[in-house]
Parts: sequence; C-alpha cells; structure tokens
Amino acid sequence: MTPYIETRGLSFSYEDTDGNLHPALEDVSIEIPRGQFVAVLGHNGSGKSTLAKLINMILIPTKGEIYVDGQLVSSPGEPDEDVIFDVRRRIGMVHQNPDNQIVASVVEEDVAFGPENLGLSPDDIRLRVDASLEAVGMRSYATSSPSRLSGGQKQRVAIAGIIAMLPECIIFDESTSMLDPAGRRDVMNTILSLNRSRGMTIIHITHDMAEAALADRVIVLSDGRVTLTARRTKFSRASRR
Repeated sequence: MTPYIETRGLSFSYEDTDGNLHPALEDVSIEIPRGQFVAVLGHNGSGKSTLAKLINMILIPTKGEIYVDGQLVSSPGEPDEDVIFDVRRRIGMVHQNPDNQIVASVVEEDVAFGPENLGLSPDDIRLRVDASLEAVGMRSYATSSPSRLSGGQKQRVAIAGIIAMLPECIIFDESTSMLDPAGRRDVMNTILSLNRSRGMTIIHITHDMAEAALADRVIVLSDGRVTLTARRTKFSRASRR
C-alpha cells in the first residue's frame, strides 16, 4: 500500500549570515501510512520541527524528496505555488504557541478564517465552524474572545481552525509544550479523538515520552538523523524499563 507521507533521503541545511551551511536534517527516509498516529521524538535541535516544516512545505529540502499519497510534492528547487496550496489544504499544522496562529478577536471568526480562504459559501463555513468547535469541545466559547481563554483552550481553537479545512493529516509541532498539565491532557484527548474516531493521520512532534507512548509508532531523531523507529507495544515496554 502506498504510504500517505513518504520522505526519501530528505536533508535540509540552514544558512547563517556568513553563508555557511549548518545541517539540520540528514538523509531522513520515513513512511507514514494513512490513518496512523506517529510521534516524532528528539531533544532540542534534533531536527523535529525542521521535519514538520518540510512536510508542510514551509521549508524546501536541500536534498531528497517528499511524497504525499504517492505524488512527488517537494524536492530541491523553486516550489510550485499550486502544489504548496494543495499540500497545506491536505496537511494542516498546529504550532507550539497558539497565540501565533489565532488571527481573529472572536473564536468562531478565527475558525472561519481557513474555510473563507477556500472560497466556501457562508452556509458551508457556518457548518464547518460549528462542527469543528464541537469536535474540540469549544462550541460554547464560539463568541468568546481568544484572549480570555486558557492556553489549552486557545490550542483547541487553533486545532478547530485546522479541522475546519477538512485536512487528511494534522502535524502538531510541539503543540503541548507551553501548556499546563490540564491543557496538555485536553489537547492530547483531542488528538486521540481525531485519530481514532475520524481516522485522521497524525504526526505529533514532541519531547514528552508519555505523549509519544500513546502513538501507534514512534520515530526518534538525533542530530538530524533517524536513530529509532518502533511500534507502540515495543516502545511502551522499553519506556517502562
């Protein structure tokens, strides 16, 4: 079966102000089946967020290729704007700080932002906004100001904004790292529900072992390279030793 997301020999280097290249990801080849919940673990600077940004086409690889549903979408060189739009419609991304992702002063208006950019009718937007807020348990806050919400609630609003675009996959880029324990729990419950109830493909970038243990599979990065892949049963046994 064709993987939903596949990377082949993926590498990326950042350029400093003097023009020197610093490798962030080197020769990463992974396959993620449709509907799988994958956690990507690693210490700070291991390449986790770089991998997320490459898959979402925020960055373009220095070397290697990215395939989505069997189609080549990213490789070195100037990207195609239509391909970028299609990839970001199919693969949503929730960032570390929800304040950087929320753009409106009212919750329901923020969730409507993505569908509006897709050119949907007002009736369709209304349906998507209501369904997305319901999915993350935030419908009663539809007319609230995001500034009055807790960190976990803001993150759930950010997730609702992505869900409203009906993606096939969501990347969570350390989306729980700034939250208190209650907020982490709320967001992780939302992630699990999206995966188990909707069959959505999930990539969860984290440094939290307990969160990673909930995934179907774990990929560990160190110094920009894959050092371990393990399914949940094997990983869970190892983590308890």
